[in-house]
Amino acid sequence: MTLRPLWPPPHVEVHGSVRAAMDLGDDIQLLEAWRAGDRRAADRLISRHHGLIRRTIRTKVPDQALDDLTQRVLTALVERRDQIRAGASVRAYVLVITKRAIADYYRRRKPEADQLAHSVVDLGAGPITLLLAQRESRLLLEALRTIQLDDQFLLELYYWEDLSAPELAQVFEAAEPAIRSRLRRAKERLRARVTELTESCPELADTLTDVDAWALKLREELRARYPALA
Repeated sequence: MTLRPLWPPPHVEVHGSVRAAMDLGDDIQLLEAWRAGDRRAADRLISRHHGLIRRTIRTKVPDQALDDLTQRVLTALVERRDQIRAGASVRAYVLVITKRAIADYYRRRKPEADQLAHSVVDLGAGPITLLLAQRESRLLLEALRTIQLDDQFLLELYYWEDLSAPELAQVFEAAEPAIRSRLRRAKERLRARVTELTESCPELADTLTDVDAWALKLREELRARYPALA
């Protein structure tokens, strides 16, 4: 039985930027072909978003959980592919599933905690094992992993995946104005955390004043050093 489309909720708009619409069109064609039984279309769609899923998970859970969580997300996508509303972003839905999988991973370990309101460090993720050459990159990644998980999700998708405000609204199932406000507050919290971490490193304080620029440099270093995540 085909499920009635349930996502995103009715209060969330599904329009987007011109660029997002172009990507969306191809994704939707593949999704519709998959729903009609085209296995090659399914493989292409899954392959297109596989790297995104792994990148999103990689900075938030211990190394040993990466493969299992990636598979959980892919399985959920297969099971729920009929729930996406017409015109919605497949990429955004993939990220919704990924976010839920990560939250569930920590919920099983700390059921008493509000997972998205805690940082992954507080939830027990342990030290990051990604090797980064730039000291500024290491510090900024540490800052991201010590702010609340919901903020980390939002900022990484904004800085590293170039999601538009409409797509972010779909991922977080919120109205666009609310997402813009949340993004502004998340940036403020990240800058405050960077300031705390650089108090003992005055030589870094000046170089990290432009957090936006360093976030983009961190993205490029991650993709250069770990092409499997690109």
